[in-house]
Formats: sequence, structure tokens, C-alpha cells
Amino acid sequence: MSDTEAKEKTKEKILQAAKREFAENGFAGTKLDAVARRAGVNKALVHYYFASKEELYRQVHIRFLGVGQHNDFFVVFPPVELTPSQRLYIVIYYLIKIHVQMRDRDLFRIVFWDILEGSRFCTEALREHRVPQVRIIERLINEGIEAGEFDVPNSRLFVMFLLSFMDVYVMESGIFGEQEMFHELYGDCSDEEVLNFTLHAAFKVLRKSGDVHIPEIPRGIMEFVDEIVEKVVQDISQGYFTAAFEKIAEVMTRSS
Repeated sequence: MSDTEAKEKTKEKILQAAKREFAENGFAGTKLDAVARRAGVNKALVHYYFASKEELYRQVHIRFLGVGQHNDFFVVFPPVELTPSQRLYIVIYYLIKIHVQMRDRDLFRIVFWDILEGSRFCTEALREHRVPQVRIIERLINEGIEAGEFDVPNSRLFVMFLLSFMDVYVMESGIFGEQEMFHELYGDCSDEEVLNFTLHAAFKVLRKSGDVHIPEIPRGIMEFVDEIVEKVVQDISQGYFTAAFEKIAEVMTRSS
């Protein structure tokens, strides 16, 4: 193992230990001594990689949520013309697939602590990730309304309804997934059933007649989206989460 590889391995051990400590104790209650003990290194080594607890806290958010990172994401999307319904399907599919693969109980606990301690990073994460999602999906819904495919009285509230259900399911499955409480709340549903239900509910609400018509998407397009999801999940610290969504949306929302 090279010296660079050894340093990266040590830094990763510290970040993993810090994530657990921040999840259990919040920012205020976490001590660097405890992080060092959990990581199996001395405190001086923690300071070598991270100048302060504040810097370590930020790096945990970068490493596991991509907050503060916004690297370019190269996408060559297959040439295709899609209806607003097809584009909405892909956007919902992408977001749910990303979130169910990224769920992490420790990260949820860190978010809750962050809110209790004054939203040190939650506001930044919402501004980077959620606000662009809301605006892009709202624009897509409005395009569908103009095209006569959708009919909803308030496109912004529809978007928040959609994203809120996704957030609650992912959070509660991450926290209670292995407990009886989750089954009491959701029964025996799987992630795939939740995806299908969300698509069914979205298109039922959006259709003026109330009829449900789930659009068909070319197989090659869905395979391409799956590849993007996998890369974003694997490289979340690179800041691809929002960049990939924006690149997909740029293609998905172009005029047919």
C-alpha cells in the first residue's frame, strides 16, 4: 500500500468514526478524543487531517451527503423526444432510486441533531439539493399543464406532496426498517412497491379525468438512468447528486 493510499484509508476511518459520534451525540456532544478512540488512532492524527471539530463536521457532510460539492457530471444522454409524462416518470424514478440507496440511519440522526442545534448544515443541504429539485419538477409539471397532459391546481404544492412522501418513507425505513414499528406503519411493502405506488398516485392526481396511465419509457433510457444512479451513489462525496439531476432534467425538460 502506498503512502497516499494509507493516508486516505486513515482519513476514511476517522470520517466513519466521526459519523457515528455525531449521530450519537450531535455536534456539541461529540469529542475529538471519542472520535480518535472509535477510529483506533490518536487525537493528534485527527488534528493532522482535520483542523477543528467544525472542519471534521463539514467533511462528514461532504463525504456522506456531498454538501458543498458541485462537480461537473458528464452525461451523454441518448437522443430522444419524450412527453411531459415520460419525463416526470424518469424524474420520480431517479429521485426515489437515489434516496433509497443512500439511506443511512446515522445520517438521519445527524440531520435531526443538526436541526436541534440550529441547522448548521441542513439549510445548506436543502438549498443545494432540495430547492433545485423543487424548481425543476415544478417547471416540468407546468409544461405538462400547458401541453394538456396534467391538471393540478397548484404545481408547487404537488411537488412538495410528492417529495414529502418520499422523504418520510426513506427516513422511516432507514430508522425503523429492521424493527416491528416499520411493519406496523407500512406493512410488508418493498422499495419497488413504494416506487410503483408513488408513480401511480402522481399520475392519478395529475390527470384531469382521474384515470391512471403510467407512461412507457424506452428500455435503453431506463438502463442509462440506472447507470447514473449507481455512479452518483458510489461517488456521493464528489457532488454529483445535484449535478446529475440537473443534467438529466436539462435533457428531460427540453421541448419535444
